[in-house]
Amino acid sequence: TPKKRKTRAAAAAAEAEDSDPKPVEVLTDMLIGFLTKDSNVLRRLCEQVFAPFAGLLTAGALESITGVLLAKEGDSDGVVATELDAADGMDIDSGDDDAAAAAAEGSDVEMDDGDAAQVEAVDEELRRKIQEALGADGAAMDEASASGEEDEFDDEQMTVFDDKLAEIFRHKKEQKTAARDLKITMVNFKLRVLDLADVFLTKQAESPLVIPLLEALLELARATRRDARCRQIHDRAMAMLTARRPRVPRGLDRELATRLLGVAHERARRAADKAEVRMLSSVAAFLSRALMDDAASAASVVHELNAASMRDFMTHKASQIHVDFFRATAEKLLEAQLEPLWRVAVEAAEYGRPLKAVNVYRQVQAFALIDTITASASRL
Repeated sequence: TPKKRKTRAAAAAAEAEDSDPKPVEVLTDMLIGFLTKDSNVLRRLCEQVFAPFAGLLTAGALESITGVLLAKEGDSDGVVATELDAADGMDIDSGDDDAAAAAAEGSDVEMDDGDAAQVEAVDEELRRKIQEALGADGAAMDEASASGEEDEFDDEQMTVFDDKLAEIFRHKKEQKTAARDLKITMVNFKLRVLDLADVFLTKQAESPLVIPLLEALLELARATRRDARCRQIHDRAMAMLTARRPRVPRGLDRELATRLLGVAHERARRAADKAEVRMLSSVAAFLSRALMDDAASAASVVHELNAASMRDFMTHKASQIHVDFFRATAEKLLEAQLEPLWRVAVEAAEYGRPLKAVNVYRQVQAFALIDTITASASRL
């Protein structure tokens, strides 16, 4: 009937509209494309253009941002392809040359099967390149070497041989330099995209999309922690996660926020250093407040996670949790939301008894924790 046809047409039109990218998604992709250019003026311009539209950001537009931040070299839609690992494996100043030099000098350096295979592979590759460079003379040289004959080169042959070797090693050095340039390009690109993420966090702290962005930043900080070449990215992500934000998201994805809160507590218990604990304490405080603002029932989750971290602190020497971790949450929560932490303080009193904590220091810290939490009574 005509009515059904109209209904189907309207449904098809709505589906087509949903499948089309939103204007803000197109804008975000365009700005990210501009940020591949090495220009400070263009970088600031992209920030200024993005800021008024931050409130319209969609999940698709956010995925464009986080996709760049979490992309490994060579995964960012062909923008950056890496040859760094391969170039590092061909580094003429690496340990392979040291091992070969030591062997040539008759030293006692020992190599396991894996190292020997790697050196043999490098030797075969070098032999092949030399053979290609020398052409027929190289093949004749290999045949003479295989038959045990040792013909000496004259001066002209040695000059040609030296020139070809120099060309081979110069090519390898150029490969490594190009790979390092690619790495620098990728780092600078991610730093510029982090500017857009920071603008969104600052301007739209109440957006529910803040939670998935925090998840991406946590993963970015963890992935770049041990890479010295990504130190700037790591420091920037840590600073963004540690920053105090007075507002929290509304209408958030409660399941994702709860999972992230658990991740923050688990990582803090075995954190690499105090800076990471401080960052994770800020994230945990922010998520705890957001969850309890969204639903009062989240108080049980906040209590369980904080109680588990407290027990880890009191009973494991390897625990990296300290009192300041709980102080951040106590300062972030509203007066009416402090009950979960007060219950943790009551449970911590048990570890103030002799032989309950893992050592005397942790026993003393039980009282410090109680003092920190009960200091919030002045706000009631």
